[in-house]
Amino acid sequence: MLQDLDAIKYRRGILEQGIQINQLPSMILKGKSITPAIRSEFLETNILNCGGRYGDSADAAPVQYDHLKLILTDDTVEIIFINREIAVAKTDDDKMQRINRFLSCLESESTN
Repeated sequence: MLQDLDAIKYRRGILEQGIQINQLPSMILKGKSITPAIRSEFLETNILNCGGRYGDSADAAPVQYDHLKLILTDDTVEIIFINREIAVAKTDDDKMQRINRFLSCLESESTN
């Protein structure tokens, strides 16, 4: 059975002193709110093969935090990125580049 993208949950922000992860702004996209551009980026970046944790909290303070949860028909994939801008700038790792590209697409779609 082909997996279908049912929902996207994305939480991001800066973890400063006294700020908890659950206090960061979040976005939830379901059904038709997942635009064709996001679906296209989802397929092109092969983001499902990028689950895991990336980056390092020691790279900067305060910490930039991105948490992406992709809810599929039969599975869930989670990606946590710590200090994304720094981590992406310091490496040419393909997975980090693909995650950054997908998250950038989400961010640009959320501002439209």
